[in-house]
Amino acid sequence: PVFGMMLKWVFEGVLEDPYLEFFVAEDTSVGVERMWYDGYQIRQEMLPSFIRTELAQKILLIGKSIIFLRRCCNDMDWANESLAIARDAQGLEYGQTEKLEIMVMEASKNISHRLLSLLVGKYRFMDHCNAIKKYLMLGQGDFIQYLMDLIGVELKKASNELSGQTLLGILHTAIRGSNAQYEDQDILNRLDVSLSSKSVGSTGWDVFSLDYHLEPPLTTIFTPNSMKLYLKLFRFMWGLKRVEYGLSSSWRGHMTTSHTLGGMPKVDSFRPVLHLCNTTRNEMMHFVYNLQYYITFEVLETSWGEFVSSVQQASDLDQLISSHSKYLENIIRRALLSDDNVTLQQILQQLLSLIIRFKHIQDHTYDILLEEAQLRMIEDQKDYQKNLELKLGISGTTSASTKPSGGNVKITAFQREMFEVKTQLQQVNSDYHVLLDKFRSTLSSLRMVDVNLKFLEFRMD
Repeated sequence: PVFGMMLKWVFEGVLEDPYLEFFVAEDTSVGVERMWYDGYQIRQEMLPSFIRTELAQKILLIGKSIIFLRRCCNDMDWANESLAIARDAQGLEYGQTEKLEIMVMEASKNISHRLLSLLVGKYRFMDHCNAIKKYLMLGQGDFIQYLMDLIGVELKKASNELSGQTLLGILHTAIRGSNAQYEDQDILNRLDVSLSSKSVGSTGWDVFSLDYHLEPPLTTIFTPNSMKLYLKLFRFMWGLKRVEYGLSSSWRGHMTTSHTLGGMPKVDSFRPVLHLCNTTRNEMMHFVYNLQYYITFEVLETSWGEFVSSVQQASDLDQLISSHSKYLENIIRRALLSDDNVTLQQILQQLLSLIIRFKHIQDHTYDILLEEAQLRMIEDQKDYQKNLELKLGISGTTSASTKPSGGNVKITAFQREMFEVKTQLQQVNSDYHVLLDKFRSTLSSLRMVDVNLKFLEFRMD
């Protein structure tokens, strides 16, 4: 009877075992999402002596694959593959171990090929992997840049003021305004915005993320845990992009301010503040750009190449799942996001937060300088008008003794404001170098564990 049950399992994916005599056990409480992982197991105590453990695993794989094709892929053409093997198995008798192994290997090869062909072809497994790489890993540069341009104002709001519909509308606008508009419509329909749980004091930047929806049978590979890792990666890279975007905009602000103040010698005494802004920002941009380069090329592109090669070599669903899991694990580890790199993550988050703080201080500094430049321009125009009136002998001009003293008061207030922002900038600059040294030293110690980090250490030198 065990031999008959095994043939029915291998050829039809049917488990008929009313007295629990077969070595494959079914857990009927498991849903479709976890069926491949937990639905069927080997009962070692019921394994016949003539069936090796490796052969039993192949037999388990065949039946699971047929059930997966039937239940998750709605595919019945697997029967054609199975019938061809069943004809060859006619005359197979109990104890013919060698013939049994040949039959099992052939059946496993054919059914697994059918299943992988469906997942890669009909269900577009690699297309979805590539879409996640482009949109959740920020690989579609023009789309991400335009999205950042559009969404920044909304994300400055408190998280409890955000509207999911508004953010979704911005997402669709960014798609229409970039090369993402030429993406396959099925891919675009899966893109969505997600807002994590909102805490007191959080802003849109803290809770926003992009999401990508998938259904069975792909959710067997893209498990909830896998999607959490993709989300973790998105938030890390989105945070990096926010900092890079902020530094770029502050550079444009610096150029505008320098140009405006260029012809105003009265403000020359405050050029050291502008110089401090410039040098600090350049150092921060060097750090962020090199970190982005490392993540993009040494982590994402390298891991993607390994992943594509591994998928091409996969011969069954277990190997495909393993390839995807290893791909994601490699990215998380190389991107410093694994649990082993908690210390480095904390330092990195402190660095990014400090850069954002620097950007706010610098913007405030520019506002002060531009306001003062405008006031002094008005004062210069008044002085010019007064001198012109004196030369022309026009009476009724304001004498020096009756000139309001507000200008001197304003200059004093301006000097006080500049002293405060200079002190803040110096403190930020000092804190930045302390944190950067800690990041480098921690990175150096981790390089002994993960050789891939040597590329990042080299770029940070």
